[in-house]
Amino acid sequence: MKSINLHPTNAHDDSHLTQRDTAKQWIKAQVLDILGSKVYQSMRNYAWHFGRVYDRLAFNKHVIHRIYGGVPLSVHLDDSESASWYSRDWPEMEELNLLSSGKLKGGALVFEIGLIKGPLP
Repeated sequence: MKSINLHPTNAHDDSHLTQRDTAKQWIKAQVLDILGSKVYQSMRNYAWHFGRVYDRLAFNKHVIHRIYGGVPLSVHLDDSESASWYSRDWPEMEELNLLSSGKLKGGALVFEIGLIKGPLP
C-alpha cells in the first residue's frame, strides 16, 4: 500500500487557488498515485457517461416553439445540453439571407459543412 503525503510541498505559487481547488488537486494527485492514470481516466470517462445518461433520464423532456432564420419551428428538447442550445430564438443569419435573396443562380455551388463548434484547424 502506498503512503499518502498529507503536507505536500509545491515548487510553484498556488496562492491564486481557493482551498477547495487546492484540495481537489491534492485528492486527484493521490488518486492518480494510487490507481494509476489509466484507471483514473477510465473512472472519469465512466462518471462523464453516467452523468449524461442521468441527465437524459432526469431531464423534463418537452417541445418548444422558436423562430430560427425567420422560420417557426417546433423543437423537442431531450436533455439540458439541447435546452442550452435551442431554448432561445436565434438572430437572422447573413448566410441564410444571402441564400434566400435570390442572388445565387440555379446550379450555384454551396458548401454545407455541418460544424457546430467552428471550423477545424
